[in-house]
Amino acid sequence: MHISKLYFTLHCLFLYKCNEFRQNNKQANYNTLKKMETTEAKTVVNELRVWMDAIPAGDVRTIKRQIIERCKSQDHIFRNWKSGITRVPILERTIINQLSQEYNGTNVFKLEEDGNTTET
Repeated sequence: MHISKLYFTLHCLFLYKCNEFRQNNKQANYNTLKKMETTEAKTVVNELRVWMDAIPAGDVRTIKRQIIERCKSQDHIFRNWKSGITRVPILERTIINQLSQEYNGTNVFKLEEDGNTTET
């Protein structure tokens, strides 16, 4: 009889520690998710992607080709710019702004008068 009480006590203690571990792990996962959400909220919206998504589907291919030709770039570099993996260089920003002015009269990137972009 004494052994069964000891076993029961150890079993309860084990379950308590397991539940405590699970709660701590859940809290750690929750904190990690919260940090990821705040980091994503702080990132700057990729202007090129927003502008390209606003273009009608029939014109996307021609605009993409024009950007690649005028910037003397390659397709994979353009995809990196659009996905936000790499930043669009300042010279290419002015070229893309000129193209967007010709296409729909808007600017994709905010440029200052001296030619530099505003970093937000």
